[in-house]
Amino acid sequence: MDNEKNAKENKRRAEIKESKKREDSEKPVGAGDVTVSQSEYVELLGKAKERDLYYDKYVRSHADFDNARKRLDKERQEYFKYANQEIVFELLSVLDNFQKAQEAAKTPSDFDTLKNGVDLIVAEIIKFLKKNGVQKIETSSVIFDPAQHEAINFSSDAAKPDGVITQEIKTGYTMFGKVIRPAVVIVNKVQRAEP
Repeated sequence: MDNEKNAKENKRRAEIKESKKREDSEKPVGAGDVTVSQSEYVELLGKAKERDLYYDKYVRSHADFDNARKRLDKERQEYFKYANQEIVFELLSVLDNFQKAQEAAKTPSDFDTLKNGVDLIVAEIIKFLKKNGVQKIETSSVIFDPAQHEAINFSSDAAKPDGVITQEIKTGYTMFGKVIRPAVVIVNKVQRAEP
């Protein structure tokens, strides 16, 4: 009988112990004024780790973006620094021809060589400008266009139509179709007799 009593007592103790374990696992864990169950606490810890992971990714992405921006700024500065390198290289041959013309000018009897040298320089500059999209604005006997021409004076020639350019003072140029310097011209303005 004692054995039977002992077995019942052991069983009851085991049930109490198991019940306390269950209660402990469901028991709220205090966090300031907020209480949560053990399972919710574990879930919150997981969320906090996930948040930290996302924050770390954000900080790294932000740093990568800053580094990329700085690298692009440096590359852009380098590009602008050397963007005109090809133009300068081509102008060096024009300079060479100017220097040859200077040497020819030192000899007073060699005027033809000087003239040929200057003609070569002008032709080389025109070729260079055309290659880079620069075109001369036409002014010979064309109607005045304020988008391309700048009138500084008027002439009166009854033989020519009103508004026609009679003289070019300074050549104008376009670059890829955009006016970079208007042609400075004199425009015909016919005086009409008053009735």
